[in-house]
Amino acid sequence: MDRAPFFIAMNQTKIKDHPELLNLYTGADYTESKSTESTNTLRRFMVGFLFYSPRWLTYLFRLRSVVAKVLRIDDVKFDTKPQDEESICFAPGDKCSVFTVLHGKEDDYLALRYEANHLRADILTMMTPLPNGMNHFEIDTIVNYKHWTGRFYFFLVRPFHHLIFSRMIHAGKTR
Repeated sequence: MDRAPFFIAMNQTKIKDHPELLNLYTGADYTESKSTESTNTLRRFMVGFLFYSPRWLTYLFRLRSVVAKVLRIDDVKFDTKPQDEESICFAPGDKCSVFTVLHGKEDDYLALRYEANHLRADILTMMTPLPNGMNHFEIDTIVNYKHWTGRFYFFLVRPFHHLIFSRMIHAGKTR
């Protein structure tokens, strides 16, 4: 089911200013949106978000490696060492952790992609300054399955995705 029109409508204000973001949602198999507010800049938020790595998450990714081997899907090695704000890139093609930058604009938005043999996952983070000095962050996950293993894998990890994604957002907010 293509839920793209729903998410485009939700983010209409931001997306109408950036038509290059529209195609991220087209044909998506799974979309999810979460939001938060923080005094952090987009760079500072993304450092906390992308490099969140508590010990329990390290163990989950070890388990994921076993599942990846069984399903013959690409394994992923996240960069868990602490990073600074300068490690966040906005130029298309640059790397941020395991993601590749698709589009970005300082203090506005950052679209990242993880590409594997079983699925493609995009994360779009949009920042809107608020009158009270806070920034509103809208973080969307957009997943496209490439193979039956992508659908099956995401079915297995989806409950963990909600937990991890929420904790990553909290880490971005409070960094």
